[in-house]
Amino acid sequence: MNLKFTKSDFYILVIFYLMAIPISLYGMDYSEGWTIPVATTFIYMIFSIISLYVIVYVLFQKFFPEKKLAALLITVVTFMVLLGSAEIWVYRWLNDSEGTIHSLFPFVMIALESTLENSGILLGIFLGKKFYDVQLDLQAKESEKKESELRLLKSQMDPHFLFNNLNTIDSLIDTNPQVAKTYLNKLSKLYRYLVRTKDDEVVSLEEELEFTENYIYLLEQRFGEAYIFNLSNKHKFEDLFIPPGALQTLIENIVKHNQGSSAVPIITEISIDENRVSVINNLILKKRKRDSFGVGLKNLKKRYKFLTDEPVIIASDENYRVSIPILKAVN
Repeated sequence: MNLKFTKSDFYILVIFYLMAIPISLYGMDYSEGWTIPVATTFIYMIFSIISLYVIVYVLFQKFFPEKKLAALLITVVTFMVLLGSAEIWVYRWLNDSEGTIHSLFPFVMIALESTLENSGILLGIFLGKKFYDVQLDLQAKESEKKESELRLLKSQMDPHFLFNNLNTIDSLIDTNPQVAKTYLNKLSKLYRYLVRTKDDEVVSLEEELEFTENYIYLLEQRFGEAYIFNLSNKHKFEDLFIPPGALQTLIENIVKHNQGSSAVPIITEISIDENRVSVINNLILKKRKRDSFGVGLKNLKKRYKFLTDEPVIIASDENYRVSIPILKAVN
């Protein structure tokens, strides 16, 4: 808990005393002049400021974060009694009054009452404000943490992706320069999309489908008929959104962990309705599993948790199925 004195604290303090001082002076006896009323009000200000500073900015700062509530209560009450005692003696000295203490307990209660009377309202205002400030700070940090985690998750792409595509382009330049040119154009569109959406939590479904088509083209050029992708139910859905790169993650996951061939291809069906995108493929798992098995899918599930309560559904039998929610605009 960071209870530093802020600019807004200063403004509240000034406003409080602009109201409290006239009220204090209004109730004074001016039969013997202005000296005693003004001095009494000044003493009230000094002791209330001391009380505010020590209780809010020292004692609460020390004990509350460690949840030492009993120690905090005892220390605050003890301090208020001592401060109230000092205040009583100063008032008596100012008014040239000689009071007699008959017993300790009544004096302790009078001292405690004196501090509460002079500082109670101010303490209540500042403690309430500080708890409100702490809640705002926690919310801001939580929001910043989520945004940071989301950006990190979005940045975790396969490091081999660019390397593999550059190798493909190098091969195509020698065998088919025109296809190499088209391939490079698709690759540039893909990276332009990734750069443009790197700070976006969601993109339109239509944009993501266009990106997916470019990505599928790259895979078809690299692997031929070993991986076949069928995109069905492609419609222009308005006000429907999806995390950027979500479909690319699912398709990449299929290629990464399945060994297709022209004789026995991996066939992937991508179907879309107004609520979900479903990706279904047959399974021919590679004998040697890569160390990153499942990371992309776990990454995507975490991203969705920041955006919706709807789950990412995964099922596996003779086929592998992943169904991801489509996000809708909220009016």
